[in-house]
Amino acid sequence: MEDLVDTIVRQCINLFHGIQRDIGLILYSDRVQVHIQGADEETPSYNTSGVSTTPSELETKVLNVIDEVYDPAKVPGCDLTEHVLNSGDHYPSSFASDVAAVGALDRWVTREMTADFGRLMQYAGRNIEFENSERDAVWCGTESRPCVDCTAGILGSTPNSRCSDRVMSTRLSTGIRYLQKMVRDKWAGVKLKVLEAWDEPYEGHENGDNAIDSLHYEGRAIKVTTSDDDATKLSNVASLAICSGIDFVEHKGDHLYMAVKKQDWRERRMVHFPTADLLVAETPAEDEEQYTLPDSYSHDEKSTMHIFDSDHKEERKLSNNGKIKHFKSPSSRYFRLSPSLVECYQAIITRENKARQETDPFIGLTVERGYLTNTDQEVILDTDPRYNRHVTGRAMQIHYNNTYGDLDTTVYTPMRLAKRAVHKCGPNFASKQFSIAVGLYDTSVYIEMRSTFDAWVESEDLLPPGKTEAEFKAEMEKWLQRSVEGRVIDPDNPERACRTSVQPERQSCDFKHVHPEPVRRRRSTGNDPDSCQPQTDTIFCKSTQKHRDTEVDKILWEQITAKHLGCGEDDIKEALEICFGTCGTCQTGNVWWDKQEHCNNLLHWLPFDFYDIEDQVAFYVRENKDLKQAACNGHCIDKAPLFSLVAPTVERLYRPDPKRSVQEPLYSATNNPLPVYDLMNRLYAMHARGKVRVYVKDSAELSTLRGSLQMSMIFNKDVSEVDFYVQFPENVEQVTSTLENLLLEWTKTSCPDHAREYVPPFTIQELPPGHTKRSPEFALREEMLDKQKNWEKNWLKSHTLL
Repeated sequence: MEDLVDTIVRQCINLFHGIQRDIGLILYSDRVQVHIQGADEETPSYNTSGVSTTPSELETKVLNVIDEVYDPAKVPGCDLTEHVLNSGDHYPSSFASDVAAVGALDRWVTREMTADFGRLMQYAGRNIEFENSERDAVWCGTESRPCVDCTAGILGSTPNSRCSDRVMSTRLSTGIRYLQKMVRDKWAGVKLKVLEAWDEPYEGHENGDNAIDSLHYEGRAIKVTTSDDDATKLSNVASLAICSGIDFVEHKGDHLYMAVKKQDWRERRMVHFPTADLLVAETPAEDEEQYTLPDSYSHDEKSTMHIFDSDHKEERKLSNNGKIKHFKSPSSRYFRLSPSLVECYQAIITRENKARQETDPFIGLTVERGYLTNTDQEVILDTDPRYNRHVTGRAMQIHYNNTYGDLDTTVYTPMRLAKRAVHKCGPNFASKQFSIAVGLYDTSVYIEMRSTFDAWVESEDLLPPGKTEAEFKAEMEKWLQRSVEGRVIDPDNPERACRTSVQPERQSCDFKHVHPEPVRRRRSTGNDPDSCQPQTDTIFCKSTQKHRDTEVDKILWEQITAKHLGCGEDDIKEALEICFGTCGTCQTGNVWWDKQEHCNNLLHWLPFDFYDIEDQVAFYVRENKDLKQAACNGHCIDKAPLFSLVAPTVERLYRPDPKRSVQEPLYSATNNPLPVYDLMNRLYAMHARGKVRVYVKDSAELSTLRGSLQMSMIFNKDVSEVDFYVQFPENVEQVTSTLENLLLEWTKTSCPDHAREYVPPFTIQELPPGHTKRSPEFALREEMLDKQKNWEKNWLKSHTLL
């Protein structure tokens, strides 16, 4: 039965003390009766029946178990040399005082303040020595209440029987538990000695022992020494106190003064903000109606809307540009605030200043309203969609900061800010299982974390002519979807993205190829010795000169001039000669870059187009003939007049030895690479309109189509949707992953001046059955083309003797 007593005490004692009641025990031979003492019973009760153990022995056992309960099983490992305090020193030294470090006294807590006093803990263990200097006074607290002697142990746990020197906040009690253990471990036979903890008036000291604004009156301060009064130990005790989690420690010479921050009395909880961690606090019970959350929120929802103490912390940064004072009511010490709201605030500022140059004005945000108490929010009508929202710490009303009048208000408008908020905050909120609410007002924007999306305008006069509030809401919801899906073009470094980007264009006589900045830089500095070194005087180049001339003069030019040339004839001829007539190795260097420039000009200037291809464009890897019929069922590049003109030359074979039948490519990737197909596919993609289809076998084929996809999904503003069809179902996942990686790269590196605002919606699905089955006509046509290209190889195969 004594083991059962041990278990009961360990499990119940803190629960009973937490409600300011004492334990009652009756030990029988076959059972133990446990009960909570009544509110008017100011001491514990210990009785026995039918056993040899006396009530006094039972009490002793219970007190021994309580001592063990108050002894932590493990203490922090401490380096006594890390923080050494000598007389007059304090920690943290960066704060001038205890108040600066932990916050000022809010108000005195008295025994009559039932809820607030009940949140303070009474230290019940005997492993600390308590001076209890008030024990001989006639009255404590009020003249009708006698003082108690608690030097040997607690009298009881009810408000009247509590001993002031043993009463302290939960946070202070936790630190002291660790500290007393470390002191006893370090010096055998020596205990921590408490000189004063919570303070109250008593006989001869009508205002208590401390200054009227002392933290002792809230139970957040304590004075300690050692039981042997050896002042030489205090430096080490101070180091141990810091290690045990005490927030402020000061060496007073003959004792240590310590103080802690306000903390939720139930448990220690830290909330992480971008650049700081805040300790969850509590408000005085008598002020709770100011901070009570609306009944529309569930208990679980309310438990995540934490309260913080701003005293002496208003200048603390919660993000690079956001301070506590920005997000709270100036009339209230306490506030609620979601880290996601701070992240939202910072994300908008960071985005607006991405491309900022040193001489540009900084684009900041002003929070007109952040957290509001219930009284503060009375300025908001209960019919307003913002009513009962600011009290949660999940809402703010913001506008662009134009204090110095240096912002262009025609650019930095509330509409722009609303869109920025949805883009930068929506995905963040979604990752926390919230949506966003955004309200457009005359000079500001309202932002809130909500369970469902919402958007509204103060007046439709704030919208473009003819646009309604419903249309505004629909537009914001679409923008949210694009943002959450990562489809918004938003480069990490806009200046760099635009410096290295060139605006893609459709066919036009006004087109003029411009190399991106990295190529221009490399052309000015010469070939990189670590790169492929272009060669133009190879045997291959010399021996194929006449073949290239024939392609340029006799084949291509004759076909080109057969049509009306809308662009300059001399310019086209020069571009043709350098594109197809030049020979050189390597897909880098001046020869290659010259080919890119003139081939691109040629393709843009030629009077051969792509037809009207709305909702018809399809891409596939031309080597995959199984997908060709599906892709070209509508319109693929193979059907374009421009392709029909240049493809035979690009794929031209020639005979190195006219006396032999062996043929080799005239424009091989090794001997004389040609950028025509890549440039033409990109140009074809820029001419697409409406829906685009993409057919691939796997992620490798998707990567082969990289240039076409980038044009279609990043630069072509006329593409409304892209549907991907994967030939084999087992490859759908890898294709999806590869595409997501490409889009992540492009949305973070593309120039906003050249690109779409967002990636068009897309789908990825398995190719429906039967789409790769060739029709007889298609099969016959492909067979004829194959024979034309590979006649020699087929002839050799048919003559086995050769």
